[in-house]
Amino acid sequence: MNALKLRFPRLMYATGLWLTVAFFLWACTPAQTTPQPTRTPSLFATLSGPVAEATLPPTWTPTFTPSPLPPTATETAVPTFTPAPTLTAAEICTGFVLFYEIPDRKVFRWDRVIPFAFDITAEDVKVQFVATHRRTGQNQGLELVGGETYLFEFPVNFLPVSGVYDWHLSVISDQYGELCPHSGTFIALNLPSPATSTPTPSITPTEAEN
Repeated sequence: MNALKLRFPRLMYATGLWLTVAFFLWACTPAQTTPQPTRTPSLFATLSGPVAEATLPPTWTPTFTPSPLPPTATETAVPTFTPAPTLTAAEICTGFVLFYEIPDRKVFRWDRVIPFAFDITAEDVKVQFVATHRRTGQNQGLELVGGETYLFEFPVNFLPVSGVYDWHLSVISDQYGELCPHSGTFIALNLPSPATSTPTPSITPTEAEN
C-alpha cells in the first residue's frame, strides 16, 4: 500500500510532463495550407460588361478634294535647219586655187622638200596628192580636208625610192568624184645637196703692218 502511494505521485508527474511537451510540440508545428492552383495570365484582354459597336456620327460624310492638274507643257519652237546650198562641180574647182605648182621635171634632192601652197573653199571635199614612181609603181601621198588654206613642205625622203615620179593633185567629192586635176613629173635624187662653199676672206696688210 505504501509502495502504491509512492508510485502514484511519480506517475502523475510523468504524465503532466509528457502532456506539457506534447502541447509545446503542437503549438510550434506550422499549420499546413491547402495548395491553390496557379493561374496562367491570358494573352487576350478580358472584357467585362456588354460590348457596344462604334458608329460614326450621322453628320459625317467623307469629302473628296481633287488635286490641281500639272501645268500644261508649252512647246518650244525648234529652229529649222537649213542645209547649205550644194556647190556645183565648177564652183568647187573655182574655189580650188594653187599658189605654187611643181614645175615639170623639177629635180628635188633627197634632203630637200617639195613645197605645197593652195586654198580649197569647199568644206565637204578632200584634196589628194599622190606621187607614183614611174618604173616600180611605188607611191606615196597625202589627203587633206576641205575648207582650209594650206602652206606646207613635203620631205623628199618620204618617197620610197629615188627616180622619176608622176604626181597628181585633185579634189575628191562624194557627189562628183574626182575634180580639178593637176599633174606633172618631177625627179627625186637620192643624193645630198652640194655643200655651199663659203669664200675665205682675204686679208690685205696695212701700212702699219709693213
